[in-house]
Amino acid sequence: MSIFRCCYSIQGNISFLSHLDLLQAWQRILRRAKIPVAMSQGFNPHTKIAFGPARPVGVESLREYFDIELQQDMGIDVFTQRLSGALPEGICLEEVVPIQIGEKSITALIAVANYSVWVDERSIVGIEERIAALLDREDISYLKTSPKGDKTVNLRPGIFILAWDGEKFTMQLLAGNSGHVRPEEVLSCLGIGKEETKRTLRTDLLCADGTRP
Repeated sequence: MSIFRCCYSIQGNISFLSHLDLLQAWQRILRRAKIPVAMSQGFNPHTKIAFGPARPVGVESLREYFDIELQQDMGIDVFTQRLSGALPEGICLEEVVPIQIGEKSITALIAVANYSVWVDERSIVGIEERIAALLDREDISYLKTSPKGDKTVNLRPGIFILAWDGEKFTMQLLAGNSGHVRPEEVLSCLGIGKEETKRTLRTDLLCADGTRP
């Protein structure tokens, strides 16, 4: 039995797949690649794959992760070659490393996401002052909507870095099991709407100590 941690990038039109659609796409990719994925036991068995935090629809990413357990031992070179050969346009396998049974899963490790965001130049008038005013607040109330209902949350504890470099926003935001803050939520609090956003790129996913998983 082998367990691998896979890092992949996703760019272009395929980034508009929802998280659920992307998970289903990965199931098809693994079948096409003839990867013998292990199955859980019990009444409702499922493949033993654990994905990192959901990527917002339309957001491209340089480093996404999943852990995968196989039914049998497989060399990392064979695994990488098979998987790389089955990937569709827009998804690229960046790294594969073996992990041991009992290691923390990717879902337990990831706590922070880094983003670069490009917006319409007309939306950045006075942006430095707007950023400073936002970060000065102890409470940034935001109404989150979901199928489970609406909920007002304080975004401020989940905004670690927010800066404008003259070309794009740089953000480091809470992500993972402890909660999440999305770039569009931060932009909304700055008075910038989705229609003014040109491109959002997730550049990294990190552990709480700032290291990569």
